[in-house]
Amino acid sequence: MTDFVIKFSPPKLLVSVRSLGEALAALQGGCDWLDVKEPSAGSLGAASLSTLQEISTISGSFAGWSAALGELTELSDYQWTDAFQTLPNLNMVKIGLSHCGPHWRQSLAQFRRNHPQISLAMVYYADRLNAQSPSWDETIQAAQELGSPIVLIDTFLKNGQTLLDFISLEELMILRQQLSNLNLGFALAGSLQSEQIPRIAQAAHPDLVAVRGAACKSGRNSELCVSRVALLKRILNQADD
Repeated sequence: MTDFVIKFSPPKLLVSVRSLGEALAALQGGCDWLDVKEPSAGSLGAASLSTLQEISTISGSFAGWSAALGELTELSDYQWTDAFQTLPNLNMVKIGLSHCGPHWRQSLAQFRRNHPQISLAMVYYADRLNAQSPSWDETIQAAQELGSPIVLIDTFLKNGQTLLDFISLEELMILRQQLSNLNLGFALAGSLQSEQIPRIAQAAHPDLVAVRGAACKSGRNSELCVSRVALLKRILNQADD
């Protein structure tokens, strides 16, 4: 799906889910985009293939869906070769770039060659000193080279700090403009809290606002809550008014 483009106005609410039950709850709460991952396995922990296949059956109910595949250093490309054939409607995948070493762009390019039907979101870790991940300029250059439709800014460590502990609203506005000039979509994550979302949406105008912990009953590893998803959707809609 190499021509897949992500441009939304107003911003869409992306909710990360770990099961079909959570996916249905997220949709009931008004989620626009589903992202499938296993929160206990890290920032971009990969869900099981069986979970992806279950969620695939309801994927016509929302704007799009994506899957986290873990960190590049953990990725076994061969295991996804057959798997992607069973997920023909998967829009996009995310791969983390922590501790990725000097040849990460070549590895991602090989992944794209092996799976040209899958769009690759480019991930930038705002806490890149913790993640030992590539710089913003390197990330953007790779996004252009690999035909990525969107750049996601996230945090690697989930330790109570949020995106705004590492990047200011003013900096996000500058990054938004840079991506707009390059015709790249803009997604923001990083343990965002409900009270931060209006300021971020109004200042940075992301295409996607991505949440996990804020949509759960008690932290990112707990059960997803329909009413919390609905609240986040209302907050996002009101921020755009």
